[in-house]
Amino acid sequence: MAKRSYGQVCGLAHALDLVGDRWTLLVVRELLLGSRRYNDLLADLPGIGTNLLAERLRTLEAAGLVDRDGDGPRAPYRLTERGEGLREVVHALARFGLALRPEVPDDAEFRPRWAVLGLSALVERGRWPDRPESYQFVVGDLPVRVLAGPDGVRVEEGEVADPAVRYVCDPLTFVRLGARRTSRAEATAAGLLRVEGDPAAVARLEALLRPR
Repeated sequence: MAKRSYGQVCGLAHALDLVGDRWTLLVVRELLLGSRRYNDLLADLPGIGTNLLAERLRTLEAAGLVDRDGDGPRAPYRLTERGEGLREVVHALARFGLALRPEVPDDAEFRPRWAVLGLSALVERGRWPDRPESYQFVVGDLPVRVLAGPDGVRVEEGEVADPAVRYVCDPLTFVRLGARRTSRAEATAAGLLRVEGDPAAVARLEALLRPR
């Protein structure tokens, strides 16, 4: 039996042998958002130690889930094709976690770029619009665009020209909205959220973000 293995002939047990250790899926979360250098990973994983991060990356590389985007010790890490297969898993766990309505204290750690993953997880199960439409989120100082249509939805960092809806808020308000710890009306009344767009387009966006 391999070290740290459940030793069970079960697909779930084998997957957990590879990615079930503490911090591993959070490392994967960062790499799902693009290739990252070691120091960037360390900065965006508050609470992890440098030795533990190095160990988790070695484990993921050995499992064929992560490799290096180039040569040399400073080359960034990236997910392999096999590692990209964890996207659906991470999105499902993100939806599960948000559905539990977690507390969001004032000193909570949140990086605006995590908004890309959170929105991506939600729109996978939302009601797609019947015609192409684009939406703009500005979370802190990070612009995130949502490009939606009958064939699917894409979420990525960046500006979009003439969005149907524009949401502007600070990072903690964004995550409180996602966790249903505040409502659009409450956040707007408190001056924490600005929503611009036709009410019908706002309703379509909220349907997109409300999983079936």
